[in-house]
Amino acid sequence: MLPAPDENSPRKAGGGSRLVIVNLLPTALIVLAVLLALNFFGLVATPLLVITLAVLLAAALNPLVLWGHAALHLPRPVAAILTVALLLGVLTLLGTLLVPVLIAQVSSFAVGLPADAYLLGQRLDAWLNEHPTLNALLGESVLDDVSSRATALVAGLIPQAVNLVVSTASNLALGVFGIVILTFTLAQPGPLVQGLLSAVPEARREWVGALAARVIGSLSRWGRGMLLLMLAVGGANALGLWALGVENWLLYGVVAAFGEIVPTVGPIFAALPPILATLADDPGKAVGVALLALAIQQVENYVLVPFVLGGSANLHPVSVTAGVLLFGSVFGLVGAFLTVPFLILIKALYEEVLLARRSLASEADAQAVVEGASPETPPEGQQAG
Repeated sequence: MLPAPDENSPRKAGGGSRLVIVNLLPTALIVLAVLLALNFFGLVATPLLVITLAVLLAAALNPLVLWGHAALHLPRPVAAILTVALLLGVLTLLGTLLVPVLIAQVSSFAVGLPADAYLLGQRLDAWLNEHPTLNALLGESVLDDVSSRATALVAGLIPQAVNLVVSTASNLALGVFGIVILTFTLAQPGPLVQGLLSAVPEARREWVGALAARVIGSLSRWGRGMLLLMLAVGGANALGLWALGVENWLLYGVVAAFGEIVPTVGPIFAALPPILATLADDPGKAVGVALLALAIQQVENYVLVPFVLGGSANLHPVSVTAGVLLFGSVFGLVGAFLTVPFLILIKALYEEVLLARRSLASEADAQAVVEGASPETPPEGQQAG
């Protein structure tokens, strides 16, 4: 028997139950478009990174171009070219001073890596033999699996290094494209902004312009702050490791600087190579390296980040960590690097589109939810009708 129709359900004029047909084609097309977009961004991850870096650098260097245009009365294209030339000159000077030492340390690191991995394994075995309970808990299979994985990792570094050398030409070509994009973005940003605003209905152009200015301002402050933060953290690590007598100190400093690119988790992973390398040779020195990394992280979190970055992003650490996990899972390392720019854009859209139409919840309501209570409800007469 068919179930009796609900008394509250809509009926046709003839008294029968109304048949509702749901068109799932738009939903299917949206899902297909999202999947195609993810696949497309996965294929163009490296060019996307180059373009994003160029745009971020343009946002960070734009105040310098504006100063040259206003204070020195230079045409904007000339000010942009001089700014890019200054940037390339600084990078060339740093490369001339640091690259030879860095190449030597990379070679030393690659040559000594198998021996360091072997010594580290020996020290781990000796330590486990001194703790039989933990040794029995882990079991031989676990130790053998860790050893085999470490050996495979070390062996896999050699072809990866070869691939890195082979891909240097393509990376240089991408770098040239990035410099061209940076130069033209700084020299002629007007047509790009005009094209963006022209794609928006005239009634919404003022709002979109204000939103774009907010996002560009946040990205500009974040980009300049990130460059300074990388320089400070990388330099502090390099100098500290040099003072501790750690080999390949410059290499580890560069790794620490680039570790700042990936928020939250990047500095943690960047601190591991010098700790593990010194642990294989001198455990006492490894403790000093770990304390150095911890001290630099504390100074970074409580002094450098508030002072250098300030409120440029103003993102909760949970949001950043979740963003690194999600974007990194979809786009790999490129997605992890682009987490903060993506979140700045998402936050601006969220605040301008959703929060602008409703009142912001109070801190008291949020604290009540955290403590397991319901937010306070206004009296019946004060509730919105």
